[in-house]
Amino acid sequence: MSNIRVGVGKKGIVLALIVGVLLLGGGGGYLLWRVNQEDTVAPTDSDASEQVCVDRCTGTCSQAYPWQSPDQCTDDAYKGCEFVSAGGNVLHGCCLYERECNITAYHITYAAGANGSVTNAGQNSVAPGGSISSTASPSVGYRFVKWSDNKTTATRTDTNVQADAIYTAIFEVLPSDQVTLTYIAGSGGTISGTATQTIAKGASGTAVTATPNSDYTFEKWSDNKTTATRTDTNVQVSATYTATFKSTSPTTPVNCTGFTLSCGANNTININWNLVTGAVKYIARINKAPKSDWLNEEGGDVWIALGPDVNSYVIQNAQSGVVYGVNVLAYDGPDGQTDFHPSCNMTGLGQIWDPPMYIEIACQGTSPIVVPDTGIFDNSKHTVIFGFVVLVIGLAWTWISTLPKKALFAISSTSSKIREDSERRRVENRRERLEKRIK
Repeated sequence: MSNIRVGVGKKGIVLALIVGVLLLGGGGGYLLWRVNQEDTVAPTDSDASEQVCVDRCTGTCSQAYPWQSPDQCTDDAYKGCEFVSAGGNVLHGCCLYERECNITAYHITYAAGANGSVTNAGQNSVAPGGSISSTASPSVGYRFVKWSDNKTTATRTDTNVQADAIYTAIFEVLPSDQVTLTYIAGSGGTISGTATQTIAKGASGTAVTATPNSDYTFEKWSDNKTTATRTDTNVQVSATYTATFKSTSPTTPVNCTGFTLSCGANNTININWNLVTGAVKYIARINKAPKSDWLNEEGGDVWIALGPDVNSYVIQNAQSGVVYGVNVLAYDGPDGQTDFHPSCNMTGLGQIWDPPMYIEIACQGTSPIVVPDTGIFDNSKHTVIFGFVVLVIGLAWTWISTLPKKALFAISSTSSKIREDSERRRVENRRERLEKRIK
């Protein structure tokens, strides 16, 4: 009898597993389907009940519209708004507007009054709950006073943005015996210390430090000082200094020059690119042994340095049918190994190996020949990764495909065990009855 219970238990376990898998699969599929329906939950919990709408100006903000002080728009077609007058004052007025819903970004607008400027000027789109910063910088002979919402720090960071807003920086003329020092952090860092300092002419400012963010390093100030901490002394005129930072982490290079290749007449290859603002030179690299011999000193690499106003170069006497590899970079300094223009988004010369930084061409007369793109198999590392992924997928599929067979085998084995136990009991019963008759 104990053997019978064991057999039934195994059968129950197998059946329970099968039923469990079916229930989990069906239930999961239903939940996925249900979640993607518009009315998945009760109306009070749905996104529709929490829909956010904002009123946004579609016309100019002005007191020329129906407007009445203080800050009242006298027509329902208009809403209150702010604008900067010709004299640099922040005034309240009205504008035509429309309501927008399903907001995916709020509009944060930074504006500068007369005699100054702001970073991130104009309308900026910020995701709900996001943040954005701006720094107000006065013109020479002026000083920052405050923002239109009465914040008095020249650098502001607006966090957890939940509505549209306009912030205007207000400036005023400096007394003749005062000057202003303004320190601004470029992308990748911050300024430690007082970023805007108004001091007496001829006096010294207080120390400030350009502090890089994680994965960045300080590069220099806009007046080419290379020490991160600075104290300006005997200041005679107002000045603004911007700190620049350089990324130390791998980046995705950008074809900042937008260079292109084409086949020309008389065995020539034309290289054309766009001029980049702030570039002091361009370097075109040309190689007849693409990639495998790139940057090899014995590979016949040609480096051609060109001036900031040059946007083309012609390869003369190009060999018919031979593949030429080309790269054109913009530079903001003299060093051809490191002074890459920021728009190229490069941290090392080795990043010019692959598109979009590197383009190949082979010409037959004035027509290009298709150069095979090896894509994922450009090097052995990619090949190994690809093969490993295929192997894992194959093993997983093989294991999954055998599950039904394993389940059927388990059920068949259990059924056979039950039949054997039943036959054994039947034989034993017959033997017992015969023994009783003989007695």
